[in-house]
Amino acid sequence: MKNVNKNTPPHNKFWCDLYHLTMAQAMFLEGTHNDPETQEMFIRKNPFKGEFTVVAGLAPVIEWIAQYGFSDDQLAYLASLKNTNGTPRFKPEFLELLKNEPLQITIDAMPEGEIVFPNEPIVRISGPAWQVNLVESAFLQSINSASLIATKAARIKGADEGKIFAEFGLRRAQNPMMASRSAIIGGFNSTSNVDAGFQYGIPVSGTHAHSFIMRKKTEQAAFESWLKHNPDNAMVLIDTYDTINGIKLAIEASKKTGVPLMGVRLDSGDLAALSIEVRQLLDAAGMKTTKIVASNDLNEYKITELKKRGAKIDFYGVGTDVATGGDQPALGGVYKLKKTQDGKVIKCSEDPIKTTIPGATETIRILSETGNFKRDVITTLGFVAANAGRLSKDMNGSNMDGSFAWPYTKGERFYKPMRRMVSRGKVNPTATKRSVMEIAADAKANLAKLDASHKRITVPAKYPYEGEYPTAYPVDVEIGLFKERRRMIEQAKQKQK
Repeated sequence: MKNVNKNTPPHNKFWCDLYHLTMAQAMFLEGTHNDPETQEMFIRKNPFKGEFTVVAGLAPVIEWIAQYGFSDDQLAYLASLKNTNGTPRFKPEFLELLKNEPLQITIDAMPEGEIVFPNEPIVRISGPAWQVNLVESAFLQSINSASLIATKAARIKGADEGKIFAEFGLRRAQNPMMASRSAIIGGFNSTSNVDAGFQYGIPVSGTHAHSFIMRKKTEQAAFESWLKHNPDNAMVLIDTYDTINGIKLAIEASKKTGVPLMGVRLDSGDLAALSIEVRQLLDAAGMKTTKIVASNDLNEYKITELKKRGAKIDFYGVGTDVATGGDQPALGGVYKLKKTQDGKVIKCSEDPIKTTIPGATETIRILSETGNFKRDVITTLGFVAANAGRLSKDMNGSNMDGSFAWPYTKGERFYKPMRRMVSRGKVNPTATKRSVMEIAADAKANLAKLDASHKRITVPAKYPYEGEYPTAYPVDVEIGLFKERRRMIEQAKQKQK
């Protein structure tokens, strides 16, 4: 099917919290709403106790930006809102600003399919203060949700890399279209969600439910009916009653109808033991090319266990855990002020992880001789890479004096992951041009450049085997920026005395 690439949310969607509008009005009333500022979105830690995050969810926001505007109905709604004392919450002159003022923001972002690590800017937005604030929730909601699921999909796919994976989460997902799109970006091969296939041009897959078997007088009659009417999709569900008897009947149905079994699906029971026995029965019947599909609340931990036990599974169907994020409900990306017209700013906190890196920043990704990811350095925006130094990943650890800095090796290769998406409100034509499958190919290529040690899975204690802790990917802060951050922290402390 032709990819119509409809990432677009509904036209004129507010996509903001109330306080973004009330803050914008306050800025407007005091005449500071057009003061220039820069804010950045970043994560403080990777999800799932892992060491990488796959970027997803940018295209829907950029297309929303392209359609930005307030309809008459929306403005009338805002005009109807009241404060607790009954006065209008929004003044007519502010609503006129919303109606007439086009976006003037500039947006740089890591493209979807890129890999990001803590404290690195995923999105950097500059422009009039009220507009930079107004778009915060759109970016956080879309990128947090989509990146969480894309990362979960990458982890699940990585648990048995050579196998085929289908996303089956339509009935469980809070946002099924986003979930299907993100799962494909993370490495899944298809989805059961027909609308996602239509909207995004991604492969769809599926067979039949247990109810198809239950409607027939016998299980074999159901198999024969399915094979007869679906010779090019000859995959049957064999665990409606008894799995081993089911595979024997499926083999007989295939022989009787003359339709080769493409695959059989297991959806309950001990998947490892059953798959081994089913494989033996298929091979004995001369059906060595028939695939075995497994589903039933799978995730990266269960798949790792199945692989360790020698399961004979060719194809996994994963629903709830990939479509919802499973063991982590949210990514937790944040959006923080980094620079005003008066210069760099810093947010300090008693919790060290919440103290920001000051100023507009960018990431320099250093590559090995083979082109793989070697380490990242966070620098001030526009920093000359050839002059950058390095510092320990732990910004709040033992290297506070900056004594562990090294110059770059001459000729060392690097690139900067961020790309210009929007210039003063004008969307770059290439910003949303890639199809979901093209983004997925980029994500696959980027994940392949990340060493396997960073992709190992930490297994929760409830599983009957030990996992391997991933190695942290090295993210440094350029030595000058590190020292400036330390100096600004001390200045902030002095202001409180």
